Amino acid sequence: MWCVSRRVKSDANGSFEPLLNIVLLGHREFASNLALSLVVDQLCGHNLHLFVSGEHTFSGDTCHAIRELEHFEDRLCDEIALGAMARRAEKAGLLSFDAMAEVMGKPVEVLAEPNSTSGLEMLRATEPDLLLSLRYRRILHRDAIALPRYGVLNWHSGLLPGYRGVMATFWAMLNGDEQIGSTCHAIIDRGIDTGPLVNTAPIQCRYDHTYLSNVYSLYLAGHRMVVDAVEVIARSATAAPKPQLGDAHYYHAPSQEDVDRFETHGYRLHDGDELNRLLDVYPRAQSRR
Repeated sequence: MWCVSRRVKSDANGSFEPLLNIVLLGHREFASNLALSLVVDQLCGHNLHLFVSGEHTFSGDTCHAIRELEHFEDRLCDEIALGAMARRAEKAGLLSFDAMAEVMGKPVEVLAEPNSTSGLEMLRATEPDLLLSLRYRRILHRDAIALPRYGVLNWHSGLLPGYRGVMATFWAMLNGDEQIGSTCHAIIDRGIDTGPLVNTAPIQCRYDHTYLSNVYSLYLAGHRMVVDAVEVIARSATAAPKPQLGDAHYYHAPSQEDVDRFETHGYRLHDGDELNRLLDVYPRAQSRR
């Protein structure tokens, strides 16, 4: 059904590139599911391990609208695994977490405390060359960051340094920006979205689309940026990141007042049809036959 991980990877000229042990860090919500599906499909020639950050841990001040949004995304994960949309998702090439486990040849594991002794042992056991974070809900500390031979990359759903923090696309829409985008950057310390840049993938913001549809578009547009960065590392052991330049802004999770202002502009967080629209344009990955 799905491609099987290969022990070597050949480039277009037929020469062999080094196989990397890549640890993927994500979360069981649909945006992370989508981002992971795109990169797992393209990187299945490497040795992949996938850890997710466990259950949602809502803070006491998270507003009802954002809680409801996250529960909706949880349900979308179920829909492409066993729900009514599962067959259509499989035909399009969108991988559920179970399908990703099949591609990798190993189960998806929970890593809720990556900086603990046991968490570090789980990471160390993979003999990681590279850690790749895709909406992982934990902050990595020094010992975890030091484990992979070639460092840690994060795929952030905002254009840095202007949109550090949470729900960058929400804030970009509220600010009336013409463009949104995603950023691939290195993680070198515990700073949130502060590490040096590898690349960015800007796209046009669609104000006639929902917040979630715009977020999903970021991953459709930006996944090659991340895959290319990994392949550069596979060939040359570095992605040559550069310092972040320009004005930096950090954004927190929206309050109910922020959501109310968003909706006053006529914008919507979601409308329940995001998965249908996504599957209409989902790019079946090149590596699957």
